[in-house]
Amino acid sequence: MVRIPNINVPSEKPENKLLWHSLNCELITPMYGGGIESTKVDKDMPIRASSIRGNLRFWWRLLAKHKWKITDIQKVESELWGGVSNNNDDGKAGKVLLKIAKQPKVNEQQHLVDYNDKSLSALRYVLFPAYNEKDKSKSPHKLLKAGYQWTLQVAFSHDISENQKKQVWESIRWWANFGGVGARTRRGLGAVKVDENEFFQSVIALSEIVDLGFGVQTFSASNPNSAWVNAVKKLETFRQVGAGRKDHNSRSHWSEPDTIRDYTEQALPEHSERKTQNNAFPRASFGLPIIFKFKGNNLKGDDDSSNKDPRTTTLTLQFEDEKYERLASPLILRPYLDEQGEWHSLALVIDDVLCDMNGSSYKPILTDINHDQVKLDDECVFWNEDYADEVRPLQNRHNKPLQAFLKYFKG
Repeated sequence: MVRIPNINVPSEKPENKLLWHSLNCELITPMYGGGIESTKVDKDMPIRASSIRGNLRFWWRLLAKHKWKITDIQKVESELWGGVSNNNDDGKAGKVLLKIAKQPKVNEQQHLVDYNDKSLSALRYVLFPAYNEKDKSKSPHKLLKAGYQWTLQVAFSHDISENQKKQVWESIRWWANFGGVGARTRRGLGAVKVDENEFFQSVIALSEIVDLGFGVQTFSASNPNSAWVNAVKKLETFRQVGAGRKDHNSRSHWSEPDTIRDYTEQALPEHSERKTQNNAFPRASFGLPIIFKFKGNNLKGDDDSSNKDPRTTTLTLQFEDEKYERLASPLILRPYLDEQGEWHSLALVIDDVLCDMNGSSYKPILTDINHDQVKLDDECVFWNEDYADEVRPLQNRHNKPLQAFLKYFKG
């Protein structure tokens, strides 16, 4: 016979109960990944509170630097959001609690769409991780369709200050306007819309963005999807066919191909004469790594013959003595809803680390397909503004690549 314990469990005191605030959220563009496997949608839990927390911490750090002018950002962040103490290895509890409610279980027919679906054909440029997947067991990748809704619930510990609460709400506000969920949010995937609520004024005016020193441009669109598609197309044509080159069979107007030909000592005879004169990697400003694969090499990209165009190479960076495989793109593309309820394509530049803040501290690293490092000379830099006149996409726009793109985006 099972004995049933007779224990009086004290009820939680009213003053200790958490007050949960609810925010109604909706995907306005499809979400890519977001599950335990980064490229897959988790059908049971597609939206994760832990992922949103990470996004909110990013926006909090950005605002701490540019708006609130906090000096010891790491210490103040740890006090609010939690983290590892400097004095020991024990984790510090945060003052912000998040949970997801009213999250429908994903139905494959109703909620998912293949990455190569006709409706997404104009977005191949930002869905390249799915197109480049070689493991057939992971393909085709499926995206969570726009229109999926859930509720984000927020609560605060009792020792949080009013100023800290305001910072949290402001972080949520910026995430709701310019962030998202899942992977590749800076290219507009997984963009979210949060309904009007009592906790903050939802829309962020363009003047607020400019006041923080960020670069921004918009142009009108009829709906969120067209706003996103048109923004992505602007980036694609700036970097590739359009402003970046005449057509798929012509040479690039950017300086990276000539630079790589010089350092690898490889070039097709018809490409031996340079289009640009100085060695630089201006498109690194849009994020790293960049993989350069030349059609003038073989299919595998490993021919090191001097009369072929260069073997496949990957561009990363070194800062001081540390090597880094990735530099997050400081450019955000996504739909933007203004104060009048009108949709726009938006390009937002939140940083320009390779051109600002003593960009000479950042050194390019070029590695070939055999994992051998290509020798670069000491004069090689990511970018030098004096080279702008010889790079056609920058001509008559701006001598910094990201700022030139903002002008192109608007035009």
